[in-house]
Amino acid sequence: MILKQRAMQLLELASRKVQSAIEGKRSEIVGFLSEYIKRKSVNPKYEEGAEEKTCQDWLRAELASWRVYDKVDYWEKRKGRPNVAAVLKGAGGGRNLMFNGHSDVVPVPKASLPYWTTDPFGGEVREGRVYGRGATDMKGGVAAFIWATRIVKESGVVLQGDVVDTMTIAEESGEHDIGVDTIVERGYKADFLVNAEATNLQICPVGVGLYFFKLKVRGKPIHTSMKYKCSFPQPIGVQVPGVSAIDKMVKFITQFQELEREWAHRKKFQLVPLGASNLTPTIIRGGEYIGGISENCEVIYNVWINPDEKPEDSINEIRTFASRLAENDEWMKEHPPVIEAPAPEFPELWPSYSVPLDHPGAVTLAQAYSAALKRDVKWGAFTAVADVVWTAKKGIPGLILGPGELTMGVHGIDEYVPIEHVVDCAKVYAEMILRWCGVSEVEA
Repeated sequence: MILKQRAMQLLELASRKVQSAIEGKRSEIVGFLSEYIKRKSVNPKYEEGAEEKTCQDWLRAELASWRVYDKVDYWEKRKGRPNVAAVLKGAGGGRNLMFNGHSDVVPVPKASLPYWTTDPFGGEVREGRVYGRGATDMKGGVAAFIWATRIVKESGVVLQGDVVDTMTIAEESGEHDIGVDTIVERGYKADFLVNAEATNLQICPVGVGLYFFKLKVRGKPIHTSMKYKCSFPQPIGVQVPGVSAIDKMVKFITQFQELEREWAHRKKFQLVPLGASNLTPTIIRGGEYIGGISENCEVIYNVWINPDEKPEDSINEIRTFASRLAENDEWMKEHPPVIEAPAPEFPELWPSYSVPLDHPGAVTLAQAYSAALKRDVKWGAFTAVADVVWTAKKGIPGLILGPGELTMGVHGIDEYVPIEHVVDCAKVYAEMILRWCGVSEVEA
C-alpha cells in the first residue's frame, strides 16, 4: 500500500512538472516542426533528387545534439534510405513504450504550386498553424512525441521502462520492408506502440485495410465517323464495326458506384464511420488516337475494407460483381474484362488493425489523454493506412493518436497542422510515457 501511494505521488509530481514544461516549450516545439518541414523529404520513389536522406541526417544530428537520449541510431536497409531510432533508457522494472512516425512525404506537383498560399517547404507559422508538406502527414506527430520524450528527461524524471522513438522512411510508397519492418530487425522492441498519424486528436484502436486492383476493358477500334453504326441497331447480319472500350468502362464505373452505396449499408464495424469501406477510381487510361474509337481502357481502383474483412474476400466479391456485369453485355460476354488484383503498380495488401478497448495500452492511453487534456477521450477509427499494422505483425501491438486531420491539405494544397493539436499530443504522449513506463524517481 505504501509503495502504491509512493508511486502515485511520484506520478503526480512528474506529471505536474512535465505538463508545465511542455507549455513553456511551446515556441521551441513549433520552431523545431518548422525546421523539420523545411527538410524536403519527398519519397524518392516519386521525385528524382528528393531529400529524404538529407532530412533523416538532419534529424539524427539534431536529436544527438540534445544529449537527452542514451542512444541515437541510424541504419539503411537500402542504400540512401536511412531510418532513425532514439532510445531513452529507464532504470528497470517498467514497461517499454515505442513511438513511430515516418519522415517521408509525398511530392508537391508543379501544377498545384500556383494554388499554394505558402511555400510548400517553408514551414510557415501563421494564425495558429504550421504550414507545409508533411505538416500533418506526419511531421507534426513526430515532433510531438520526440519533444514529449525530451521534456520528460529534462524535467528530471527517471523512468522505469524504456522509450524508443522511431522515425522511419518509405511509408508513402508502402515499402515497409526497408522502413518500419527494420525497427524490430534492428533489435528494438516494446510492450506497446503509439503511432502518431493524424487522427484529429482521436484515439484510434481500429483502422481500415487497403488494396488496389486494375480493371482492363477491351474494345474494337474504328474511325469515329462510324460511331453511329456502333451505337445504334444494325440490320440483320451486319456486324457492329466498332466498340468503345471507354464506353464499356463507364458501365463498370457506374455500377461500382452502386456497389459502394450498398457497402455503406452492409459493411459496418465498431467506431468505423459508415461509408469508410469504399472503392475509388484513382487512375484511368483509355484510347489510342484522337480520331479513333478506343480499343483499350483501364482503371485502377483504391479499395478500403473494414477490420472484419479479409482482402482476398473483398477481391473475390469484386471479381464476381464484374463477371456478372460482363455476362449481361453482348460484347463483354465474348471479350471479358481482366482484373488484376492486387494491381501491379501497388501490389501490397495493406491489412487493417484492431486493438481491444480493454487492452492495457488502450486503457493507459485513455487515462493519459484525460489526465493531460482534462477532457473526455475522443475515440475513433483510422480511415487511411499506417505503419502500425506492420509493427503489430512484428509483435508490437499498438494504435494511432496524432495531431491534424487528413482533411487539412494532406496529399493536397496548403497542408497544415494546428499548433494546439501538436502541443496537446505532446502532453498526452508525455503522460503516456509516465504512466506506461513508470516513474522511478523525480530529480529536483
